[in-house]
Amino acid sequence: MMIMNTTIIVSELILQCSIESNQKTIVICVLAFIYVISMFGNLLVVVVVILNPQLHAPMYIYISTLAVIDLANSSVLIPKMLLVLLLGSSVVPYGACVLQMFLVHHVDQMESLLLAFMAFDRYIAVVYPLRYPSVITNKIVVIGILVANIFGVIFKSPILIFVFELSFCRTNILPFCFCDYGTMVRVSCTDPSKYLKFLSFGVAVTGVLPLMLILLSYSRIAMAAIRISSADSTKMVNTSIVVSEFVLQCAIKSNLKNVTICVLILVYFISTFGNVLVIVAIILSPQLHAPMYIYIGTLAVIDLANNSIFIPKMLSVLLSGSSVVPYAACVLQMILVPHVEDMESFLLSFMAIDRYIAVVYPLQYASAITNTKVGISVLVSNIIGIIFKSPGLFFVGELSFCRTNILPVCFCDYSSMVRVSCNEDPKYLTFMTAAVATTGVFPLVLILLSYSRIAMAAMGNSSSGRKSKIFSTCVTHLLVIGLFYVPLSLSYILTGAGVTISTETYNVMLILGNVVPPMMNPIIYSFRNKEINNSIHKIFTRKQ
Repeated sequence: MMIMNTTIIVSELILQCSIESNQKTIVICVLAFIYVISMFGNLLVVVVVILNPQLHAPMYIYISTLAVIDLANSSVLIPKMLLVLLLGSSVVPYGACVLQMFLVHHVDQMESLLLAFMAFDRYIAVVYPLRYPSVITNKIVVIGILVANIFGVIFKSPILIFVFELSFCRTNILPFCFCDYGTMVRVSCTDPSKYLKFLSFGVAVTGVLPLMLILLSYSRIAMAAIRISSADSTKMVNTSIVVSEFVLQCAIKSNLKNVTICVLILVYFISTFGNVLVIVAIILSPQLHAPMYIYIGTLAVIDLANNSIFIPKMLSVLLSGSSVVPYAACVLQMILVPHVEDMESFLLSFMAIDRYIAVVYPLQYASAITNTKVGISVLVSNIIGIIFKSPGLFFVGELSFCRTNILPVCFCDYSSMVRVSCNEDPKYLTFMTAAVATTGVFPLVLILLSYSRIAMAAMGNSSSGRKSKIFSTCVTHLLVIGLFYVPLSLSYILTGAGVTISTETYNVMLILGNVVPPMMNPIIYSFRNKEINNSIHKIFTRKQ
C-alpha cells in the first residue's frame, strides 16, 4: 500500500470479525452446521422441483427460485465469515471485497422482492382461486423474477460508483466478518452523509415497500378467510362469470374509423421518430448531459413507452372490430397506461420547476439543479407512481363479472372495467378520483404556479425581446400541457364522481390525452432548442 499526502491508496482490505474470543468456536460450529443444512435443504428443493414435471407451476417456480437465492446467499456470506473467524483476520483484494459487498446487497434485495411476489401469489390463489390460472402463469412468474433481477442490478449499481469515491486516511481494516457497504463508508475518511443516505433510501425502497406489500397481501388473505363462509360470498361465486379474457370493442362511429386509423398511424410514426431522434441526440452529445436535457430525454422515453403501450393495441381493435385480450395482459396494460401518465405528469412539473429556477434564480441554478438530483427526482416519481397505482391491482382482482366481459373502449381501462363489473361499491371509482387528484391536479397546479412566476419575473426584469420569447415559450408549453392534463383529468375525475359520459366521448378524451402530447412534446421541448438541433444536425452530417 502507498501513501499519498494523508490518503491511503487501498488495494486490499483486512476483515477482522469483532466477536469475543471465547465465543468464536461456538459461532464457527453454528455457522458450519447452518451452512451444511442450508446447502443440503436448498439443493434438495431445487433438484426435486426440476425433476418433477408436475411441480413446474408458478408456486413451485417461486419456491425453487427462493432456494437458489438462499444457496447464493449462503455461498457468498458463510465461507468468507468462517475463514475470517478461523484465521482471526483475512486480507481481501479491494475488487473482490466490492464484488462481495454488491452481491450481498443484490441477493438480499432479490429475496425481499421474491417474498413479496410469493405473498401476492398466495393472495390471488386464496382470494381469487378461479382467476389464478389466468393471472399467475409460468411465463409471468419468470418475467417477474427477471425484472426483479434487473431492477436489483440497476438499483444497486450506484454502490459500485460510490464505493470507488471513498478515500481511506486512517486504516484499511474493516471490523466486520464480510465486506459491507455501511462499514466501508464508516471506516473511510470521506463525508459519509451522501453514501449512508443512499443506503437508507435503498433499504426503504427495496425492503420496506416489499414488506408493506407482504403485510397487505396476508391481511387481505386473513380477511377473505374470515368472510369466505358467509352466504353472500357463496352467492357471488355461484352467479359470477369466471373471466379469463376481455373483449375490447372501440366505441367510435364506423364512418370515423378509417380516419381515426390513418391519424393514429401518422401520429405513431411522427411520435416514435421524433422521440427516438431526441434520445439519440442527447445520448451522443456530451454537452447535452445536463439537467434540462436529461429531463427532455426522460420525457421522450416516457412518450415512447406511452405510444408503444397505447397505439398498437388501439389499431388492432379498430382494424379487427374487436380484440380478445387475456385477463392478465389486460390488467398489465390497465396498470401501465396510468403509470406512464403519472410519470409524465410528475416530469412536466419537475421541468416547470427547472425552468422557474433557471429564469428566476439563474445564479443558483447550477447548485440547485444537478444531474444527481434530476436522476433522484425521476426515480422518486416512478416509485410514487407505483405506490399510488398498486391498490388498483387489488381492486381489479375483487371485481366480479356477472353480465359481460366486453369492454367498450379501445384499450384496457380501469374505470371501464369497474363499470362493466357487477360490483356496486363506490370505493373503486373513489380511489381513481383520489389518485388522479393527487398525481394529476397537484402537479398541474405546481406547473401553473411555476409558469406564472416565470412570466412575472420576465415582465419585471427582461427586455422586450426577451419578454416576447419567454411569453411565447410559456404559452406553447402550457398548450401542450393542457392537451395532456385537461382531457385525462376530466375523463377520470368525472367518471369517478359518477358523472355520466358517453363511451365515445370517453374514448376521444383518452385518445387525445395519450396520443397527441407524445407527438407534440419533441416539437415543443426539443426541436425548438438550438443545442438539440445542432446535435441532430451533427448526427446526420456525420452519417453523410
